[in-house]
Amino acid sequence: PNAILDAVRINELATANLNGLRDENNEAQDWVELFNTSSNAVSLAGWGLTDDEDEPTKWVFPAVSIAARGYLVIFCSGKDRKPITPGSRLHTNFKLSAGGEFLGLYNAETPRRLISSFPPYPNQRNNYSYGYDPQDQLRYFQTPSPGTANGASTITGVVAETKFSHQRGFYDV
Repeated sequence: PNAILDAVRINELATANLNGLRDENNEAQDWVELFNTSSNAVSLAGWGLTDDEDEPTKWVFPAVSIAARGYLVIFCSGKDRKPITPGSRLHTNFKLSAGGEFLGLYNAETPRRLISSFPPYPNQRNNYSYGYDPQDQLRYFQTPSPGTANGASTITGVVAETKFSHQRGFYDV
C-alpha cells in the first residue's frame, strides 16, 4: 500500500491488564494498540516492535496490514505468536513493564527507522490504559478501548509513591 509510513503510531497500551481484554487462551495480557492515521492501508510485514531501543527487531510483524483509519491490537505476553489468518491474535516475545519503559515501532527498511514510540511511558496502574486522547494528548484512561478510538480523559498523571521523612516508631519529644 502507498501509505505514508509515519501514519502508523502507538496509540494506547495497557501494562497492568488484570480484568480487561483477554487473549485466545482467556488470559488477561499486556497489550499495545496501533492506529493507522492515514486514508490508506499500511502493511506491517517486517516491521519491528520492541521494548529495547538497542534491538529494533526484538519482535517482527508477519504479513499483516492495518486498514485505513484502523486499529491493530498486539498482546505483549511473551508467547511469540504470529498467525496470519484473519482474526487471529498477535503476541510479542516480550512483556511490558508496569513501571514504565521504552516502547518503539520500527519500519522494515535497512537501517530501521523509529516510526512511533513512548520513550519511556510512565508508571501504569491496574486496569487503566495510557495513550492519546482525541486532542492527541497523552492521558491515562479509566476505561481502556483496545481496537477502537480513545475517549476523552482528564487523568494526566498519577500520584507519586508516598515517602516519609522519618522512620516509623516511638520518639521522645
